[in-house]
Amino acid sequence: PHSTYTSAERLQKLIERRGWNGSSTIAGWHFGEPEGERAKLLTIDWGNPLFAVGYSYDEDIGAYARELAGAPHRLTDGSELAPTNVIIMFAQVLGAPEPVTGTLTIRTLGEGDALVFSGGKVAEGKWKKLTPGERTQFYKESGEEIPLRPGQTWIEVVPAGFRDRVSWDQK
Repeated sequence: PHSTYTSAERLQKLIERRGWNGSSTIAGWHFGEPEGERAKLLTIDWGNPLFAVGYSYDEDIGAYARELAGAPHRLTDGSELAPTNVIIMFAQVLGAPEPVTGTLTIRTLGEGDALVFSGGKVAEGKWKKLTPGERTQFYKESGEEIPLRPGQTWIEVVPAGFRDRVSWDQK
């Protein structure tokens, strides 16, 4: 789905419900001070105004307020969606959309370009995930992981051919 969202609390309930008790060897992301050029506004043009996505960085809360179709993106409880980090992961779309639902098959194993927005800055780099059992990692050109701020991270998976539809501004 194009709108999957969860929380640590929901994931914990799923773990308990399914009786999973094994430990994980998946390491967390690298946290630190954001790097890159200033990026206060981020837009993704999906080709339809109903799906236009925008983020504006709010320094007071240290997060990116999300807009959908020109209006604040609100959750079912009325609160505004505002992740601490926004990652644009450019990935290859395989084949045509499914005829009934319009869903796409997207290759999320392998590697590709990425943009990491954190702390009002953007770092350009690469994403990499070689097996289903590992987490997706985001790297600078130097090979070091791109640091994120602790908090909610929203990953927008964007077709690789849409790179020119993602833009940001320093304002």
